[in-house]
Amino acid sequence: MRSPLRRLAPAGIALVLLGAQLALGLALERQRARPAGILPPPPSPRALLVRGLGDRQLAYRLGALELQEAGDGGGIVTPLLLYDYDRLAGWLDAVDRLDPKSGHVMAMATYYFALATDPAKVRRMVAFVVEAFERHPESRWRFLAHAAYLARFRLHDRAWALAIARRLASLDIEGLPVWTKQMPAFVLADMGEDEAAADLMNAILDSDPGLSSAERRLMTDFIDRHRAADLNVDGLRRRKP
Repeated sequence: MRSPLRRLAPAGIALVLLGAQLALGLALERQRARPAGILPPPPSPRALLVRGLGDRQLAYRLGALELQEAGDGGGIVTPLLLYDYDRLAGWLDAVDRLDPKSGHVMAMATYYFALATDPAKVRRMVAFVVEAFERHPESRWRFLAHAAYLARFRLHDRAWALAIARRLASLDIEGLPVWTKQMPAFVLADMGEDEAAADLMNAILDSDPGLSSAERRLMTDFIDRHRAADLNVDGLRRRKP
């Protein structure tokens, strides 16, 4: 004969599952009812830390997860166009300050949120990356390089791309690839400043004896092409009446 407790066990399990289903439904409904800005006003790093019970890494991961899942839940996928990017930048900044060595927030900014079609939103993300990079340049230089790419090819702002590239080239960090020094030359060439681009590349070539033969050939070819282009432009200018 089965005991009364054993007869009640399936009913208890069913009640627990029903409660879990109701809790999930309420959570998804809250996601569905999010306001137009998607994210609430950004908290301070201290507020995030309190939410993480004083554990910086727990607070960082909770904040990053909330950013990652914001607007997408309960079968809803929210276009980036609907996000309030000023709020978003505030959230990114607050979460990032909890762990300046991590690249997770920087990656979200450069590789996801910067995919917005609105140039003003892209510009906001580039500005955030340029600022947040300074917190730990040793681990974040790759994101600065991507910010230069976004400024040039998504925003078509060559002057800003050049400024970012020059900041990248100024880094004195052991082990950086040579292309980090070359980026200003590439942007200058794109701006039509062939002589300046060739001179800069030549200075890098002369100052780095550790370059491989393949790198030297590529740099020499770049210098020759852009010096020739500069001579052609000068020749055309002289022929004009």
